Amino acid sequence: MLHLKIILAVKDNKRQKPSPIDDKALLLYKPESINGIDEILEIFLQNSLNLVHVRNVSLYVHALCEKQGMTEEESDFVAKTSFLHDIGKLLVPVKAILKSGALTIDEYETVKLHTQYGYDLLYNDQNEFLKIAAIIAKQHHERYDGNGYFNLSGDEIHPYARIVCIADVFDAITTEREYKSAWEFEDGFSYIVEHAGSYFSPENTKYFIDCHDELYRIYCMTRLKL
Repeated sequence: MLHLKIILAVKDNKRQKPSPIDDKALLLYKPESINGIDEILEIFLQNSLNLVHVRNVSLYVHALCEKQGMTEEESDFVAKTSFLHDIGKLLVPVKAILKSGALTIDEYETVKLHTQYGYDLLYNDQNEFLKIAAIIAKQHHERYDGNGYFNLSGDEIHPYARIVCIADVFDAITTEREYKSAWEFEDGFSYIVEHAGSYFSPENTKYFIDCHDELYRIYCMTRLKL
């Protein structure tokens, strides 16, 4: 059934405009040779909205990991696994993801499934990279206070997923979509800070604050390539 959904997703994605983004400097953390996931990832990236978002998130994640004192190797690892965090959207109807108005309860529940789909696509207990990527895919919508998709809270959420959650929300609110306007950098930055302890981990939010200038540099750089 999962393979059938992927085939249908391929047809759906072909109706989306191909991405004009080809600057390799901005795709530093796109993973390669990922044990059978490569083709699925390429299909996912045919949609330019997907590509721009995961590209931006991976850049933000890398900066946040470095700010936390991670080694370059670990920072690269987390950034590359984060590049796959939304791959489950490949199996969600595009009309639900891009709907301009408010989602119905059923539509919202359908969109939420992308986290579980991503986990199911990626999880491989014999491959540490795919195992962590799967956990991030499943947990990146968890809230620190337990009000996320799977009601995990605090330390129940994987440390990497807590970082990706911040980067994911920050890019989502500061990037224009067909159904919403983009927030200015400082407005998006303030939103993250104001929701420390509820939506986001207080510790990770502290590093986010300390990373202000680097995040702004990435924000400006990525907009030049849109």
